[in-house]
Amino acid sequence: MTQPLPGIEHVIVLMFENRSFDNVLGGLYPQKSQQGSYYGLKGNEWNPNPRSNNEPVYVWQGPTGHSTMVMPYPDPGELFSDMHEQIYGSSGKGPETMQGFVANYLRQPPSPDGVSPVAKNIMQYYAPGPAGNVPITSALASAYAVSDMWFASGPVQTLANRIFAHCATPSVYHKNGAVCAVLNNTDITDRCFDPDGSVLDKPVFKLLDDAAKSGSWPWPNRLAWKVYYHDWPLSAFVKYVDDNWATFEDGRVYQFDNGEEGDFPHDVANDLPTYCFIEPRYTDYFGGTPNSNHPGGSTIDEAPPAISVCHGETLLKFVYSTLYNGPRDLFAKTLVIVIYDEHGGLYDHMPPPKAVSPFRAGFVSGYDYSHYGVRVPAILINPFIQPNTIFRPPPEGHAFDHTSITSTLRAQFGLGGPLTKRDQYAPTLTNLINPPQPRNPFSPDKLPAFTCPPGAPVAARLPEAGPRPGSIAAVIKQAIESPRNQERVRRLKETSGQ
Repeated sequence: MTQPLPGIEHVIVLMFENRSFDNVLGGLYPQKSQQGSYYGLKGNEWNPNPRSNNEPVYVWQGPTGHSTMVMPYPDPGELFSDMHEQIYGSSGKGPETMQGFVANYLRQPPSPDGVSPVAKNIMQYYAPGPAGNVPITSALASAYAVSDMWFASGPVQTLANRIFAHCATPSVYHKNGAVCAVLNNTDITDRCFDPDGSVLDKPVFKLLDDAAKSGSWPWPNRLAWKVYYHDWPLSAFVKYVDDNWATFEDGRVYQFDNGEEGDFPHDVANDLPTYCFIEPRYTDYFGGTPNSNHPGGSTIDEAPPAISVCHGETLLKFVYSTLYNGPRDLFAKTLVIVIYDEHGGLYDHMPPPKAVSPFRAGFVSGYDYSHYGVRVPAILINPFIQPNTIFRPPPEGHAFDHTSITSTLRAQFGLGGPLTKRDQYAPTLTNLINPPQPRNPFSPDKLPAFTCPPGAPVAARLPEAGPRPGSIAAVIKQAIESPRNQERVRRLKETSGQ
């Protein structure tokens, strides 16, 4: 296959959590949105409020400050059934009206400290620019490329979408003699006392290793891939990744920035793996402030303080600055993909298009993933991408989704495949990078200065009931409490000073 990314030797994916395209990037290019050349918000998009005679609730930009950075709070609904209502409305049937976000949010339970959902907060979107709430995201999106046609792989929760990013399938399970596609997180966790290593599907990491062992691999002394994590790697749900996390010295699954040999800054300064997948900090269990951008509480019990997008901005700035300042012109040879796993219940106005199912006809009962999920933010960074690029797939083909990462890696590095029908037909990032063009002069010193404002005092909490079943906090808590993982937990507490 022809290489889609000329001159690229490294691909880095930084995958945040649970934000829609409209919420993060819908306001990036207001004039282009009005003209229709950018699929952002025009300002007249709305949802009916069933508690006020279906009065319209319009999209709006929140003021800069902590209260908007933690919005929406409490966490919106993200089960398959929630997303079905958000997309199709109260009828639960076609067409895709995108009119069920407010109604679904108002039915969600209060937060642990007693805050109830507010209708308009699910329709809020962030203002761009240095005075906005996502200054780094908007600066990098406008300095390089943004895709306004990148969708979650399915209208499902975090785990299935993240498994898609690795395996081009959400995986399956067996129930009452039927083969069912994984939809909700509990489809995995309810069947596995220890969810780590429970997904047996072949991942792109295996394809990379196989290629690295071949005689044609151009970098025989370089790691083919690495997962960098902060508190717990959800990638370890894939058995192949979990098997490479057997010890802390093997160097394939490593803490992002622990000041030791093998973390991300060390590898940038020495020899960065060919493919890097970066996971944010989901909870504060091992110390530190969550930077996943996931709405809701930051503790392992989903209690306050609420997670602020400001800390995700800090992580993004660190990744960009570290890579930009790497040796041997590393930045020019690296593509950074900043993506979100799913929309997390936040409003987006664009209906998800039809997709190629990763399964053969009739293989799974129930949902076969013949549609994408809701649109998610996607930023593409490399010095040979020109400013203000709006990057889309060819109009005659399919939309971008997380399996476009897999299809691009397979084509770029000669990995063979495909893993499933989904990545077989997923468009690659061809024509994104054009080395003969002048280099983009944007540098970290041009990023806006910002500091994260102090959070509001935590209100009195309701009696602790633990995390909601199937939430990311619940998933990580289940993994942490597994007897098999106690040595990992001990080592992580050691490195975090606990």
